[in-house]
Amino acid sequence: MRRRPSASLVTYPVTAGSRADPIVIALHGELGVATNSALREQLLRALHRTDRLILDLAAVTRCDISTLAVLVGTQRRARLLGTTFHLAAPGPELAALLNVTGLDRSLTILPTLARALGQARADGLRPVQAA
Repeated sequence: MRRRPSASLVTYPVTAGSRADPIVIALHGELGVATNSALREQLLRALHRTDRLILDLAAVTRCDISTLAVLVGTQRRARLLGTTFHLAAPGPELAALLNVTGLDRSLTILPTLARALGQARADGLRPVQAA
């Protein structure tokens, strides 16, 4: 019996300090029903600690539709809190899934972590509109 790799979540502040500093959550491995609860919990905690949250997807090997629902829910919560939420560096399969579902038009997706950090910093220079 082959064991499927699980996802892991690694959170790190880009710079230490204030709520204005972006927080990056880097995801690794497969995301799905088994990981959604922990992912949702970590994202919600992070939303209350920063005004700018980035989800680094570069090391995600698989993502199912249920995880996309977690991302949409996080985006909605971020808007309510006046927090920016960016997805960074999705691989080709995840980018295709975001495109097919139309989420690439409603979520902010940037091709690299560096671009997401630049955008998050630029967002910090202007007021965020809460929905």
